Amino acid sequence: KVKQFWSDNAGELIAACEELMLAHQRSTPYDSQSNSRAERRNRQVLEGTRCATERSGLPLMYWPFAAEVYCMSHNVLSHGGGKDSPFYKRFKRHFRGFLIPFGALVRFVPCKKFRKFRFSAGAVLGVFVGYRVHPGHIWRGEYLCVPLDCLHGGNRAMVAPGPLP
Repeated sequence: KVKQFWSDNAGELIAACEELMLAHQRSTPYDSQSNSRAERRNRQVLEGTRCATERSGLPLMYWPFAAEVYCMSHNVLSHGGGKDSPFYKRFKRHFRGFLIPFGALVRFVPCKKFRKFRFSAGAVLGVFVGYRVHPGHIWRGEYLCVPLDCLHGGNRAMVAPGPLP
């Protein structure tokens, strides 16, 4: 049961709370003290994203990918990755994928759509830039990788079934 709901002064959240008859505490605009929990989480994601982008050596245009990798890693590894992690609480199981640092060099097999030639080598060198997460935070074992020859051209990441060992 929800006892109290905290949010900013967004109209859609106010309307939802009124419809559901929830006690709704609203933050004071431009007062960081009244929304300190949310601000601290935002700061934590910002600092983690900066660190991941800096350590990877990738151009700054990849920061949205770094933010998603940071958040995924945080959800999987929080509280030692045990039964207290947000991922375990949500899905009642441990994360079954590889925990790869953002920007790590990987060898991956791109999906058929991105293969240049029919008889070319299956695996290519690239950089890991994230996990492909579906609505509902469902992860189906797909990783996002950028081939080395496309790295600085600003091309979108390719979906790969997983890096090769």
